Order: sequence, then C-alpha cells, then structure tokens
Amino acid sequence: MRLPCGHNFCQTCIQVVWNMDNPKTSREGPLFCPECQILLPPDLELEINSDLQRKVQDAFARAPLLKESSQMSPSIIMCDQCIGKTEVAVKSCLTCDASLCSAHTLLHQQREALRGHSIIEVTEDLISFKCKEHGEELKLFCQEDQIAVCCLCIAVGSHKNHQAVTLQEACTEFKKVLETNKSLLLQRKHLAKSALQDLEPLFSEVSHFKKHGLGSQVELPLVSVIEQEYSTLDKMKTVEQLVDNLDEVVLQNTQRLWSSLRAISLDPETAHPELDVSADRLEVHWSKKPTPERKQKTNISSQYSVRAKERFSSGSHYWEVAVWKKPFWLIGLSYGSAAGDQDSEHCNGDFNNAFCYIYHGNGKYLICQDSNEKPLAVRKTIQKLGVLVDIQKGNVSFYDGDTLALLHSFCVEFSSPVYPIFNPCIDINGQNSQPLAIVHLRNKNIPQSPSQVV
Repeated sequence: MRLPCGHNFCQTCIQVVWNMDNPKTSREGPLFCPECQILLPPDLELEINSDLQRKVQDAFARAPLLKESSQMSPSIIMCDQCIGKTEVAVKSCLTCDASLCSAHTLLHQQREALRGHSIIEVTEDLISFKCKEHGEELKLFCQEDQIAVCCLCIAVGSHKNHQAVTLQEACTEFKKVLETNKSLLLQRKHLAKSALQDLEPLFSEVSHFKKHGLGSQVELPLVSVIEQEYSTLDKMKTVEQLVDNLDEVVLQNTQRLWSSLRAISLDPETAHPELDVSADRLEVHWSKKPTPERKQKTNISSQYSVRAKERFSSGSHYWEVAVWKKPFWLIGLSYGSAAGDQDSEHCNGDFNNAFCYIYHGNGKYLICQDSNEKPLAVRKTIQKLGVLVDIQKGNVSFYDGDTLALLHSFCVEFSSPVYPIFNPCIDINGQNSQPLAIVHLRNKNIPQSPSQVV
C-alpha cells in the first residue's frame, strides 16, 4: 500500500502498526506513517501501488523468498511476524525468538510491552545468543569465569554465587581496558622501534663477531605468533616478549665483546717530548711547554704519540678510548719497543710509528695499514673508539664504542708483539687541547663530558 507521503508498506503490516489487525479492537491514536511519522487523515483509504506490486510479483516469480520455501536464499532472512507476503527482516528479537521487518521492529520500539525486548542485528543463529544449559537469553557476564551467562546460571546454575555484571557494563569495562592496552602497546612499540634503531649496528655485525671467534651465531628465542583473531592484550604481550628477547640477545653479544676488554695504561717513557701523560696514566694531551728531560730523549718518534705499557702477542684483546669532539686524533697499533724490551729488533728510533690506525681530521676519517691510506665513511661523529685485536685470527677491527658499529677491519700478519698507540695530535690555538682518555672500567674512569678530561 502507498501512503500519501509516498512510502509503501504491505497491507497486513500497516494495519498491525495502526492496531487495525483485530476488527473487534477499537483503533487507538491517529494514523501516521511509520517511516516519516507524518500524521494522516482518519478517513484515509489505502491505495495499492500497482507498479510496486507488479515488481514484487515478478521478483517472487523469479526467486521465491518465502521462508517456508526450500529454495530460499540463505543470505536473506524473512520477517516472522508478517502474515501472507512476508518482508525481509532487518532485526532479530531474542525475547520473541523472531526476525523482524522494519515495520515490526518499529512496533517493538513503540509498544510499551515490547520495549524491554532484546533487539539485535538480524541473524539466523539465534541459539548462539542463548544459554546452552538453560535456553535463556545471555544477559549477564560472569567476572570470575569471564564468560556470558544467563540469569539462571547465576541463580541456580554452575556460576552460582559468582560475581556478575550486565553485558553492557562488561562491554564498557572492556573498552576501557582495550584503550589502556592500546596506549601501552603504542608506548612499547615506540620503545621497541627506538631500541631497534639503536641496536641495528650491533646486529649488522653479528656475522663479524662469529668470524672473529666472539661467539656463536645469534638466534632469537622462538615466540608463538599471535593471529589476528586474538585480543589486543595478547598481541601486546607478544610484542613485550619480543622486546625482552631482543634485550637478552643484545646483552649476550655485548658481553662477548667486552669479555675481551683489557685494562691498559699509558707508558710515559714512550711519550713524545711534547705530550703530557696524566698521573693515573689514562690520559694524554698536547703540552705547550715540554720539559728539558723530554727534549733529551734519543728515541723521538716522528708522530706525537705515546704507547701503552701493555703489549699483546696472543689472544683476543679489546679496549676503548674517549675522543669526544677532538678535531684531530690518531689511534692504532705499533711494533717495536723501548730499549731493553724483548722485541728490540724493531727499535729503530721511531718505535711509536703506527703501522695500522684510524685518523680523524676536522670531521673526516682515514684508515691506514702499512702506509696504504684511504678515506673511511662514518655515519655520525665518533666520541668513543673501540679497538679489537685478535692475534690468532690475524684481525684488527675498529668500532664506534657507543653503538658497537664496525667501522673497519684489517687482516694483519703479526710479525711480533703489538702495542696500542695513541696520538692526540698537535694543538693549535687551543682548538685541539682535549686529551685522549682510556676507558678504564676497573677504576671507573669513564669521563662523562669533555670538561672532565680537559
């Protein structure tokens, strides 16, 4: 039927809405359109929409939509309240165990006796919304067992005496938890991303560590993968576990490298006359006023260097030097010895000359082996240099001591014991007066800022 406002309804359904379905019952209230709510004249005569009727008949002829028909499409649910030619359902009522068309859904919303019914999205599987034990509607949520239950479950069933709330209250609480977990997950994701960015250089050198005998290949512990249907909380726990595993692996590899850490010290007797070595023999810097005793040294290197007291002829050894923002410095290895040492065959009056080193000059870096010098690309300014010497493997490697990123590695045939060599370089107009400072963990001598080592 077509109403004067232009909306169309089946005759049976509109009569139900207007309380005209029972001839013995007097109609209550004025006539109105269920769609636009416009008031209609009381003596309204319903008109048949011939065009719509013909289209409906054609549709029924092509594909019957009656619910009783075995050929009904499973994707279409028909209204259980319509009489005669049924309409497509748009909602389902759990209380009535019925599917409702738009007109009958509106009837549930308007009639006082029907307003308490539970209306949900249209579904064929109404039984899944019912308690399997009692057949009642699932209206409550058991907080102890974290499951939806019916009223009988709480009153006399298996959830008796359990704490319960309505499903609406439980949904509100779960939304709050999810929002909190989402915030925590985003924080953990940010921390994990920052950690990965900081630790990428370390993992890029895992193969290098293995090659030089610093440990076996790194393997992350297995973590069960959380599929999409799992909750946000489970996904957050997985991310946290991955971050913890990452931290554990990084710690293991860092310990492997630092297991070769050596507490070395400077030998003032090998220092160039115009260098000053600190009393604790851990720092060296350019001196403006060399003493007469230094000027009288016979073995004066052509480099402004000082050697470490320790020499290495076997094993693996690692040490670190704080260079801060010195514009010029040179750190490497040298052969030779002072007079009277066991490797005196290398004593040629220039025993502090480095045969393998890394040099920094005004932001540019060079690496050199046996006078073969070439530029070195460095991503960021080095403030702490790490040096690894493996005598058996025949390798010398330079690292960024802050990130453990490998800067360069040499293959060396060691012909005799080697000494760490330190060259703070000449100071001009006070621009390069900062010292080179050996990181000495045993004595906790780890300078925190350049002002502490000037």
